[in-house]
Amino acid sequence: MGELGAFAVPAALTSVGAGLFFIPRLAATFSLAPKLGSLLAAGTSICGVTAIGALSPAIAATQAETAVAVANVVAFGTAGMLTLPYVARYFFADCPEAAGLFLGLAVHDTAQVMGAGMAYEQRYGDEKAYKVAAVTKLTRNLLLAAAIPALAAAHGKGGYGVKTAAAIPPFLLAFLSVSALRSAGDAYFASAAAGYDDEEKEKEEEEEEEASDDDAEYAALDALATRMAAALTPRDVYAFGGWRAPLTLLQCVLDGATITRWLATAADESTAASTRGSTAAELGGKMMEYGLLTSASASEAFEDDGGKLYRLADHACEPRAYPKTTPAPLNARRGRRRGGGGDGKNAGDAAAVAASLRKKILALYDAHLSEDGRSVDYAAMRTSRAFREYVDATEDLRSVDPRSMRREEKIAFFLNVYNALVVHVTAVVGAPDGFFDRLTYFGRYKYEIGGCYYSCDDIEHGILRGNRPGAASLGAIVGKPGLSRGPFDATSDPRAQHVVLPVDPRIHFALVCGAKSCPPIRTYTGEGLDAQLAAAAEAFCEGDVQVVLSDDTVASDARSSSPANDRVVVRVSKIIGTWYKDDFGDTDEARLRTISTYLRPDGDAARRVRDALDGAKRVTLESPEYDWSLNGTTTVE
Repeated sequence: MGELGAFAVPAALTSVGAGLFFIPRLAATFSLAPKLGSLLAAGTSICGVTAIGALSPAIAATQAETAVAVANVVAFGTAGMLTLPYVARYFFADCPEAAGLFLGLAVHDTAQVMGAGMAYEQRYGDEKAYKVAAVTKLTRNLLLAAAIPALAAAHGKGGYGVKTAAAIPPFLLAFLSVSALRSAGDAYFASAAAGYDDEEKEKEEEEEEEASDDDAEYAALDALATRMAAALTPRDVYAFGGWRAPLTLLQCVLDGATITRWLATAADESTAASTRGSTAAELGGKMMEYGLLTSASASEAFEDDGGKLYRLADHACEPRAYPKTTPAPLNARRGRRRGGGGDGKNAGDAAAVAASLRKKILALYDAHLSEDGRSVDYAAMRTSRAFREYVDATEDLRSVDPRSMRREEKIAFFLNVYNALVVHVTAVVGAPDGFFDRLTYFGRYKYEIGGCYYSCDDIEHGILRGNRPGAASLGAIVGKPGLSRGPFDATSDPRAQHVVLPVDPRIHFALVCGAKSCPPIRTYTGEGLDAQLAAAAEAFCEGDVQVVLSDDTVASDARSSSPANDRVVVRVSKIIGTWYKDDFGDTDEARLRTISTYLRPDGDAARRVRDALDGAKRVTLESPEYDWSLNGTTTVE
């Protein structure tokens, strides 16, 4: 408020001084009584009805004079409150300070100024103008202390029968007393707050120093854990899991004795000073404290024991090829320490995380994706710096709350995450090898997002398809999707609250599963999403939809599929004609009509589809085999 007062005080002094000087003289020009002129001057220049109420007894004004002055302030002040915000906007749209100053000086009563300022803020979203108006008006109010005695004294010297004792009315004395008390209180509490702030600052500095020490220790242990993960090969062990599950498979584990031996030889002079001098067992314990190492056998502390099993976070989050599974989300390696993963800068900010992740994805695609978006160099990607930076960035997903996203932002976010998760897994373990691997491939690997785990199947069928059963569900396989349910339990699964409804079928042309028959890889944003999905749908359908005659030859022009055919066959991708056909319509004709809206209106494909729909009595969709071979120039060994 101090900087606001820098221009509010001079303006208020000038305005009030001019009003007190000119208004009584203007009143005399119109033959108004001197006391009425003073009341009008005080009410208009200082603080409306309050100023009139304070001055009236001081100059012994009549009830009629007081009533006229009050009515003037109420009438003109109310009119100003309703109209002057628009005037201020017209003249001072680019300067909120000037707009606020204008409102604070032009409107009479305090309540009226506050009303005008709030109207301006709500109408134009400008809080600065409201604050300037308030400060300007309060500054005018303070001048009441000097103006009332001065006006009363002027009337006394003028021989208007004013008593000296009434020159300073009780109201004014009370106003000055309360103002002084408030100022003293503000000064006292400001001083106390300054002392408190000093204590808090010292405490914060101590905490920052401790945090700095912790960060240094964590960085050293992080580097140590990375080296250990590369040096030691984990194993899967069957162990006794209690009478209810006597035989439990513990995946990606190391025993305490193996970890201790490695730490004893590896944690040498190359280890940072913050951990130097610690025994191997102590280092193991510290790694458990930071979540770099966890117990797989219910041990609360690290023990140098070949019978105690532990799991490195690096091993738990590394994608593993079929038939093995990955115990933890792929992005949970370091999130526990960093409060959300990544570098922690964007923790909790969904928009910032989405933008940062998209930037990392674009860097990956720029370096390793072909220009048409259909071929990825996965082998080169896996060893690249851009890939490591992307994997680190995915840790920030753990703190994202999808509830804060708009519908378009949510769709774009999950499309990008789905495609990036497929690329992440494919770069590490390769494409699915065979039917059974593919059957579980899109459900085995997961990212943690906002405290919940999401696989590709969860994102596609749960979030983007309205929590519908997938193409590999029993109901879908037997042609009765209603027999199966979606990935989320609507009553108990927290992920169900993020389901996008209604479903936009065009998402199928944006999801890329890593096969050659998939659409090209793109990235998406909430802003302009409709146009982006329209472009993806048009590009896919233009090259995929083929109108076929009854003799099974492909139509070459609009005339070849015209009116006389009783039945027209249209070849479309399995995405449209088999797996997700119900997303596009209830019948083949309805599905084709939906697809026709995605085609370029003046293109050949659109004309052929329109002719087929108009000329045939029956339309049938057929789907060729899906090419599951990898959409990459090289495979990953």
